[in-house]
Amino acid sequence: MAVKDFLKSREGVVLVVGLLLIVGVTTYVKLRPGGPEAKDYVGRWAARDEVIELREDGRLGEVRLDGYFCSKVPVAAADPLGEYQGTWKVGSVDDAGPGVFVTLRGYDEGRDCQIFLEEQRKGQVARLGAQPRGSEQRWFSKA
Repeated sequence: MAVKDFLKSREGVVLVVGLLLIVGVTTYVKLRPGGPEAKDYVGRWAARDEVIELREDGRLGEVRLDGYFCSKVPVAAADPLGEYQGTWKVGSVDDAGPGVFVTLRGYDEGRDCQIFLEEQRKGQVARLGAQPRGSEQRWFSKA
């Protein structure tokens, strides 16, 4: 009886509304999509003479890469840039965070190759990075 009377009082109503608000906000924060959206990555990205264009429809536009991304054999620094077609999508990797998964079609002997370009963001400026030959990270900036 005492609980029923408390819930009917002003303090009881405030307590119930407060609890509902806390549960609602917590649920929203857990269920809302987090991280960057695809539109954040759409555009032309360049690193030195390499280019990768991410189109709005999930396809790749202009792509010129030097071959280090998927090659299982060492690629000479003087190798010409290759042109590729493919697709991309937003994703994340546990130890790297958000970024873009790029699938290059027919990369090596007709096989597809998937690479992950990790995002690094400082304010509104984002870069996409991938591991090249050796240990230095290669960064693509929006061109």
